[in-house]
Amino acid sequence: MDIDSLKMAMKKSGYTQAEVAKAIGMSVSTFRKKLKNETLGLIDAEILSELLALDNPGKIFFDEK
Repeated sequence: MDIDSLKMAMKKSGYTQAEVAKAIGMSVSTFRKKLKNETLGLIDAEILSELLALDNPGKIFFDEK
């Protein structure tokens, strides 16, 4: 998982970590732990991809080029 790219996409889209955490149904502390440990699940990735309008979510979540 490319955490830096995900954080950049969040910033570019104007979302805070608190707003993103709420959108995927978890607390901010849980979201931060998942980012730190790179353990976001597939459903989380789907929601984030849609929320942040990611062009290439595979690059962020699955290390695709």
